[in-house]
Amino acid sequence: MKRSYTISLILMFIALLLSTAAAFAANGSEFVAKEVVIEDLAQILARWFVWFIMYTFVLVTWVLYALVVFLHLARPYILQILNKFTLRLGADLWWTFYLTGRDIVAVAVFAMGLFNLIPGYLSEIHGLVPWPMIVGPIILGISIFMKSLVDVDDNPAAFKVYYVLVLAGFGVYSLGIYGIVH
Repeated sequence: MKRSYTISLILMFIALLLSTAAAFAANGSEFVAKEVVIEDLAQILARWFVWFIMYTFVLVTWVLYALVVFLHLARPYILQILNKFTLRLGADLWWTFYLTGRDIVAVAVFAMGLFNLIPGYLSEIHGLVPWPMIVGPIILGISIFMKSLVDVDDNPAAFKVYYVLVLAGFGVYSLGIYGIVH
């Protein structure tokens, strides 16, 4: 732990030296005014910050989408755990928390994925938004809508269709992530 602090302090010191040298070079230059350099630096930092927030939001959406898939994969394991409970109240609470958490995360991912539909949201950092980043959350929305119409936990055929939709949406959204990162 101490070593990482030492390395980070050394890197910060080097960055400080480099920025000081650049500031002195710009200050001594006859062709570039100091105010122009500061304004350009502020614009570059603002653009970088917007880029960082947008990419982070897109990647957090993808990680939460993976959580939705893993929570759906965990359903048989959760059902096995329910059989081990000796107190019925504990089993009911476990099942309720599992269902509620799984569905809330799915709805949150759908809502976060809708941000990709905003015109110009990702165009700042990537140009055009890749179509999988739009289609993936829409497929998840269709699966959530289907889940609101049919009880997928009691109907095995409906659960399979629902799960295929969730996996298809995750796969398509992952293609969009791959396209935006590479």
